[in-house]
Amino acid sequence: MKNMAIIFKDVSKTFGTNTVYENMNLTIREGETTVLVGSSGSGKSTLLRCINLLEIPEKGTLTVQGDTIDFSKHISGRQKAPFRLHTGMVFQSFNLFPHLTVLENVMEGPVHVQGVPKETAKENALTMLKKVNMSEKADAFPNRLSGGQQQRVAIARSLAMKPLFLLMDEPTSALDPELEMEVLKVISEIAAEGQSLVIVTHNMSFARNVADRILFLEKGKIAYDGATESFFTSEEPRIVKFLSSITIK
Repeated sequence: MKNMAIIFKDVSKTFGTNTVYENMNLTIREGETTVLVGSSGSGKSTLLRCINLLEIPEKGTLTVQGDTIDFSKHISGRQKAPFRLHTGMVFQSFNLFPHLTVLENVMEGPVHVQGVPKETAKENALTMLKKVNMSEKADAFPNRLSGGQQQRVAIARSLAMKPLFLLMDEPTSALDPELEMEVLKVISEIAAEGQSLVIVTHNMSFARNVADRILFLEKGKIAYDGATESFFTSEEPRIVKFLSSITIK
């Protein structure tokens, strides 16, 4: 199978009178960890939400695994479904079902969305929980877990759907430093296994360690797109100013 990619072509997105993107072109490649950085309001989270069709741009096209959607036309729920199967989303808040156990949360999508038999889904869910070091909590309910544990379950739940790309929007922003580190360790391990990741983060140390590619967004434009180390050693004034304003952990 040839390498897959997320491809935006001539995409424009506005919120009222605020233009977030205008004629943006971007390709995100499979098999890489792409990290989006930039100041608050630069369009990072909106980009993830456009990939997953939680936000719909006004014009342009999105192509994922050969499927293309034209934003200038009406998009039905049926058209959105295959795109969302290509991508998994991990949010800042964990969004676990409180009435389901950890195991049931991870099984839910494969069984009820993909039609996977329950025994197969259970076996896969246990594998995903082991990957995120949460096997021992399979029968626990979310309210018995720490924030870091809940986020690891949320990652396992997304991985259970076997997405081509896993999208992560500030996955540790709601956690204290100790819990943040346990989640970042899991994400780094997943990246090392070759899972395609697109991550929004303000943690520059993590970004430097995990990214294959940095996208620096500035007022809705891609101000830098390239190698990680080149970004962190750049002498471009705007990048220098941005990095100096962030506490590198």
